[in-house]
Amino acid sequence: MSMLQEEASKYIRQVSDNVYVLDAISRDELTEFKHRIIDCKIEVVEKNIKLTANDLALVRTLPVLPNNLTYDNAQTEGILPKMVGPFEDLIGYIKNSRDFAHVNLGCNRKKINPDDAKLNYLLYRDTKHFSLNGLASDVCYESGVKRFSFTDRSIIMIEPFTDHIDKTLAVLNPVDTFYDLSNDSFKIGNNGVVILSFDTYKKLIRNPQKRKDLSKLKVFLFSPENIKVLSYESANTYVTDIILSYLGYIPMNSIDQIKLKSDGYIDEKTGKILEDDMFVEKFHDLIDDLSNKLLGLPYRHLPDEIINRRSKDTRDLLGIHHCETKYSDDEIEKNLLSKLDTAKKYFDYLEEHLGLNNVLSFRLYEQYVDFIRDCHDSMYRTIFCPPLLEFDMVAFLEKVGYKKFIEATKKFNSLPKDKEIFKEDYKGDTK
Repeated sequence: MSMLQEEASKYIRQVSDNVYVLDAISRDELTEFKHRIIDCKIEVVEKNIKLTANDLALVRTLPVLPNNLTYDNAQTEGILPKMVGPFEDLIGYIKNSRDFAHVNLGCNRKKINPDDAKLNYLLYRDTKHFSLNGLASDVCYESGVKRFSFTDRSIIMIEPFTDHIDKTLAVLNPVDTFYDLSNDSFKIGNNGVVILSFDTYKKLIRNPQKRKDLSKLKVFLFSPENIKVLSYESANTYVTDIILSYLGYIPMNSIDQIKLKSDGYIDEKTGKILEDDMFVEKFHDLIDDLSNKLLGLPYRHLPDEIINRRSKDTRDLLGIHHCETKYSDDEIEKNLLSKLDTAKKYFDYLEEHLGLNNVLSFRLYEQYVDFIRDCHDSMYRTIFCPPLLEFDMVAFLEKVGYKKFIEATKKFNSLPKDKEIFKEDYKGDTK
């Protein structure tokens, strides 16, 4: 057992077959553990210890446990994100603005929830994504506000990378390794490890199938309140680092899911600054070697066509990123078609079930399509409330009432989604 494994084992107890518990750990202990990780990295460099594929772990954060411990592409799994509904912003104004105080939707304004007017669309994504040797970092705006949060998801899966060196591997990148599941699924193997809070575990085992799935994995349990981190840090990140160390891996962390993070500390005894930057470079070398051997893709020396497409600030980033691949282009196109398909069917549904005037439906749909196209794949939330149609939209909502409108929208959202959408159907901007 390595020095880092021994350190991690101080905080982990086995309580039954394949079930382990992470004990409470103080802020000082966490700080000390972070120092030991850096010490381990420095030792690997100084002793010139060779890194191999066996030193890599796939780490994925999840909101739900995958059915039968199998990942499929998003459309097969039936993942349904939400999009801004055509009446959502207007309903928000009616709820909150004095300008709409005269509008009567047949219910108390406190019971109005604009989010209930959102629409579900079928997500298309053929890839499943993992970070290597650490929890995926959150993605932030330049202001520091989180854009996408990954460190607070309730389920963390870990597997040896060597269990999944197969034809579905598409890109090897420490901050975003991904697999092509357009034709094959990804089965979590016998060496799978799952990290859960006690509360999440209790909820999962109430479901007989989930209980059965968990019995096939090593399960590590913890209480978030027992992990004493600074308020802006993630307990999940620290827990993952400790358990990776316990499993024999050296943890890595990243920044904004675009590059690996170097770290260091000051030795109180010597006053010397100890840093892991040389290990990070050694780790990069490993990824470059494996990516070239397994995929024929460079990690360090990227083709000019990729470098030249990048902004000035990102040209020095290592590795190919998902947004630079055909997978991303295909997803953007297919998800736009999915949103347009949802919009078309929603207006048809409102005409049939709530008597939406077909002239208003046509005019509203035209502008809603433009809105979808304009804001699709944008990081910014824009408002949809066409001023020239506002009066007619309000009249429609008053006629059917809020409760009936939301019930119809929820029923629409629950309808099965078509997995085959044809580009030819949405070449134009009209219904």
